[in-house]
Amino acid sequence: VGSRWGHVSSCAHAALTLLYPLTWQHIFIPVLPTAMLSYACAPMPYVLGLLARHAPALAKEPVEEEVLYVHLETGKIAGGAEPSEEA
Repeated sequence: VGSRWGHVSSCAHAALTLLYPLTWQHIFIPVLPTAMLSYACAPMPYVLGLLARHAPALAKEPVEEEVLYVHLETGKIAGGAEPSEEA
């Protein structure tokens, strides 16, 4: 979760790079558009980049409890169904 499109996309790509020598075979969307927020409700593994301004809309979606949010501005990792804005 971040406020700048370029940082969100770069960090999403970097997360997958850390898996080397393995490769990610599941859903990967570097920056999730608002029209596709329901993808965060998918019952399968995914890596999604989220702009901070879309976090309130995502909080309204039925997201699984096992989701982890990495907040780029604060450097904190939060878990749970809602991306907290305080983290």
